[in-house]
Amino acid sequence: MRPEQPDRILRTAPYLQEKHPEWTWEKPVAASREMLLRAHDETLINRLPKPVDFDADTPWFEGIEAHAMLAAGAAVAAMRHALAGRAAFSLMRPPGHHATRGQAMGFCYVNNVAVAALEARASGVGKIAIWDFDGHHGNGTEDILQGREGFLYVSVHQYPGYPGTGTISVNGTRNYPVPPRVPRTELMDTMRRSWDGIVGFKPELVLVSAGFDAYVRDPL
Repeated sequence: MRPEQPDRILRTAPYLQEKHPEWTWEKPVAASREMLLRAHDETLINRLPKPVDFDADTPWFEGIEAHAMLAAGAAVAAMRHALAGRAAFSLMRPPGHHATRGQAMGFCYVNNVAVAALEARASGVGKIAIWDFDGHHGNGTEDILQGREGFLYVSVHQYPGYPGTGTISVNGTRNYPVPPRVPRTELMDTMRRSWDGIVGFKPELVLVSAGFDAYVRDPL
C-alpha cells in the first residue's frame, strides 16, 4: 500500500473536528490556472490529467488534477485568512513542497505554499517568508522562489535524506539540515534559530509548510 493515500485526511479531519468543536471548517475553492502558472511551467500543469505515473512515489490517479488544484486553493485560502488577521490552518492532501517549477515528485503535484506565496505577492504583499519544518527538504519551494526579490525560504529538515538537497543557503534560502536521530533539544534549538532568521527578515506575511513526519512514530 502506498504511504500517500486518502486515509491520511479521512481519519485526521474527524479527529480534529471532535477535539475542536469551536473551529470553523471551510471547503476550499480550487486554485485557478493563472495562480498555478505563477509557480509552475505550463508543461507540468498540462501533464496533470495524463494517466501516467510521475514517479514511484507520485502516482497518477483519476481526479488528481482536481485534488491538486483544491489543495493549492486551500493554501491560498489560509493565506487570505492570515492577511485578514485570522488564524488559519490548511489540512490538505496532496502535499506540495517537493513539486518544482517543472516536475511533480515526492507525493507532490502542485507546490501549494509557493502558489499561495506568489498569489500574496500578486495581491500586493511585499515581503513574504516561508517556514518549512517538514522532515524532508522542500526542494520544490526552493526551486520556485529562490532568487526572487522579497521572499525568504527557511527549511529545517533531516540530512542525509530524501530528496538529497538543502545543504547550502543562497539567494533568499536558508537551510538548516540536521542529522538523523538528533536529540530533540538540539532540533528545537535549530528550530528557534531558524525562526529568529524569519523574525529578522521582518516579513509582512509568514506561510508555514507544516510537515509532521519528524514525529517519532511516523512510519517513514
